[in-house]
Amino acid sequence: MDSNFKKRNQHYVPQFWQRRFADGTGRLHVRYTQSADKLQNVKNRGKARPVNPEKTMTGDYTYTVFDENFRPYDVLEDLLAKAENEIKQTEDEILNPATMVTADLRRRFCRGIAIAACRLPHVMKRSRRLRIALAYALAEVGRMDRAAFDAKVARFGQILTDAEYGALKATPEGELMRQAIYLSELSPQDPNFSEQDALEAVPMMTEIFNRMDIEILESNGSPFFIVGDTPIPDSDLVMGFTVPLSKTAAGRFKPATGTPTFSRTAATAAEIAAINEEQYHNSATHVIGPDAAYLDSLV
Repeated sequence: MDSNFKKRNQHYVPQFWQRRFADGTGRLHVRYTQSADKLQNVKNRGKARPVNPEKTMTGDYTYTVFDENFRPYDVLEDLLAKAENEIKQTEDEILNPATMVTADLRRRFCRGIAIAACRLPHVMKRSRRLRIALAYALAEVGRMDRAAFDAKVARFGQILTDAEYGALKATPEGELMRQAIYLSELSPQDPNFSEQDALEAVPMMTEIFNRMDIEILESNGSPFFIVGDTPIPDSDLVMGFTVPLSKTAAGRFKPATGTPTFSRTAATAAEIAAINEEQYHNSATHVIGPDAAYLDSLV
């Protein structure tokens, strides 16, 4: 074990982000699903209660990386902690209505959202499963014509050049299948094929988000936004999505019809309600917000 390895429990939604949803006194509330709630008092499981953000939206060893001898390291967690400081500063600027949003600030904001999307535990797990499925799909290159094969790999977001297709076609099918089986049998913590490799998509996702229209939906605090442990949808992001940034603001990303724009607008009560419902229903185990009664009202 690396002598510097200390961070077993790690936040996948940063504490600075969670604190933006506290009430006027700084108190934050959480509501877990009844099945996920570990409260000793069984009668109160599934009910909202005050919480310290140190305890919410965390997982064990989420960003722990290992070397070839499976010794754990904090290097990725340390890099994410540094990125969080930069993201907080960027979002503080974005959330200030007086800020002039430059191209650089816009890109940094998109990068923070991309990191938030790629670092979610279930996203990292799914990314690894999809890469394994792609390996098996590539192994079928000899069993179908070019059009059918292109359609199959396109479902994974892949478009092969003629040269790439030719090289794949020339590889014995047995070898391609052995490679797919090899990947599927590797541990998710294997340094050669780890779940955390999903973060390699951050530059691509940054570019995708930066080509979209961005609208900051603002509230005066009544009604307010909440946020769940899955703050960003895990599919079809290019079609548009909304992510709560604080109890008084959310970022809406929409496909651009021309030059990508950045704007601010007052959110309607109906919009806030719909966004909060989406956060609640998309959450894996819990949501947080400034008011316990409101969290308990969500169904």
